[in-house]
Amino acid sequence: MEKLKEIVSKVFETDIMMKKRTRNNVEARMIYAKILRDELNTFASIGKSINKDHSTMVYYSKEVKHLLEQSKELYNKYILCKDSYIKNQIPNINPVTKKIENELIELKFIVNKLSSERKNVIKMQEKYNRFENILNLVAERTRIGNEALVERKIREMFNNM
Repeated sequence: MEKLKEIVSKVFETDIMMKKRTRNNVEARMIYAKILRDELNTFASIGKSINKDHSTMVYYSKEVKHLLEQSKELYNKYILCKDSYIKNQIPNINPVTKKIENELIELKFIVNKLSSERKNVIKMQEKYNRFENILNLVAERTRIGNEALVERKIREMFNNM
């Protein structure tokens, strides 16, 4: 269970043992509980391992199903945690293979993080798309070195509105 705690904490960039009730921490604990429950651990033993009541684990078990269906990002984190945990359970004879597997897990984590960042960039682009023509006009008509003057005039224009 300790290795799974480390894996989930790393993927979610948090400590699942913290008592915070932020979305990220709760989702991390839900994924931790789901993986252990899939291995037929009892709700009581799972809860005890993260200082939670068994009824919280029952709630997590019901809620995580819906969350995984709704959030592709959470589903990807779940798969990453589960794959990492399973690979750590299997004894590995060749240390080189183990190193490659660990690097692959790290790479999957980075890809997942980049995918999330890409979504944020796309949201920002959509948010500021309506100003594209204005920005192009300002860029075309502003001589290098006159940026402060243009900014001042724009501020004056908005102050007079």
